[in-house]
Amino acid sequence: MNIRNIFKIMAVSLILLLISTTNVSAQSSYLETVYSAYSSQNASEAEELEAIKDAIYSGYGIRVIDDSNYALWKKDELQTIQELLETMPKSFTSYTKAIVLEPTSLQYEIKYNGFGNEEGTIYVGGGARNPSPLYLRRFQALYEGGFPTSDWLKNRFKSMLVRGMTYPFIQEHQDLMGAYGNIVTLARVGGEKFYTKLFSPGAESNMVVGPSKTHNWIDLAFAVDQYCTNSANLKSLNETRYDFVKTYVMNGESVRGWQNTQLITTDTANLEYDGDDDPGDNDNPGDNDNPGDNDNPGGDTEPIEDRPAPEIPDGDYLPLVTDVDTGTATVSIPAEQKTMPDGMKTAIIELFSRLPKYFSTCTQAIAYVPSTDTEVAFSSESYIFVTQNSWFMPSFSDLTESMQKERFKQYLLREMTSRFIYYHGSTINRWKEEFDPAMSNFDALTDLQQAVIAYYHAPNYFKNLNPDRYSFIRNYLMKGIEY
Repeated sequence: MNIRNIFKIMAVSLILLLISTTNVSAQSSYLETVYSAYSSQNASEAEELEAIKDAIYSGYGIRVIDDSNYALWKKDELQTIQELLETMPKSFTSYTKAIVLEPTSLQYEIKYNGFGNEEGTIYVGGGARNPSPLYLRRFQALYEGGFPTSDWLKNRFKSMLVRGMTYPFIQEHQDLMGAYGNIVTLARVGGEKFYTKLFSPGAESNMVVGPSKTHNWIDLAFAVDQYCTNSANLKSLNETRYDFVKTYVMNGESVRGWQNTQLITTDTANLEYDGDDDPGDNDNPGDNDNPGDNDNPGGDTEPIEDRPAPEIPDGDYLPLVTDVDTGTATVSIPAEQKTMPDGMKTAIIELFSRLPKYFSTCTQAIAYVPSTDTEVAFSSESYIFVTQNSWFMPSFSDLTESMQKERFKQYLLREMTSRFIYYHGSTINRWKEEFDPAMSNFDALTDLQQAVIAYYHAPNYFKNLNPDRYSFIRNYLMKGIEY
């Protein structure tokens, strides 16, 4: 090969190299431009969402919280919250401190705990954002097909929020509930039917835990909802309820509300449906004035009866604590969540060391079961099963191990109360006789579980606000032990 050919090859190679470099540079520049624009757009949207959150906090003192690792508020949802607050008197909204988008896929609507640092914090579940299949079927049955419009769903969301905001207001105005209870009792005696349960995920009677809660909390929350959406209908159903909400809850103010027609009304409560889609642990609404017919709201429940209780041993008592190997069924769960954490074991020891054996021996075993479901705990007979969610489930704020322990103890106390009732079923009948004979067994058990949690975790608060329930727990479940 002569020297000319060698130079020709070198020249061609150099040109190809320059072309290649130019193309790569151009391509790189193009991709950088695209990614830069994409990032700017995302940053702009994120800034816009944060601006709405900041405006809500500065205007109303309410933090609107989500978790970017799990679920984010949408712009229209934040705007709906803002619209709602603009229509409500601050004398009502000021008791709400935070509205938190639940960082799991739990399909409830509104949840309110009200304990400790969660006082004033409303949790919004997936059921508030997306109606359940059962809700949609109910809608189609009532309206002869079709689906809710975007405006309908927006107003439905507002109604859930205003019910949620009623609970922190009630928690700080317990003195009003005695008078409201008289209104409800007189209405029932007079034969009034006031439906306070909806065909939708997570009926509130099961999701509101506030210390000293009674079922009148739920009734008042739905009355407030009616006042905002259809005050004329509330007034015609029960003018005394209307006057109470206007005078004591809304500080005499009328509300520029929104239209929202409930799917359970005095005309539609008995609409038939097949129960195949009944969503698990959620309430089957039925007739709220005859809840005795609704003891099995959406799932099998254990018959309420007395059974021979486990023998109470001498000395200290601890149940069997074990892990369940789920094999490949939970392969997607992180390795560190497949066995019971040491902190959970410590929490069990701490709790059982303080509880009376009359109560605690009804729980004979606690099994740790990793699960791909969102449940935190469930139980049967004398056995409690806790999942990794009862410990690792995220929260809107960082939890220390001490806080994780206290949260876990609440779940455990809930299930331990069910195990106690499995052996001492007559306690439910006594509870109903003393506090509300119209309660179903399911609602009475839920009420009792929440009272036990309050008795242990917020004893002074619970004792001051609901001394009768406090005394019942002390005398019949805790055998005189106080905390």
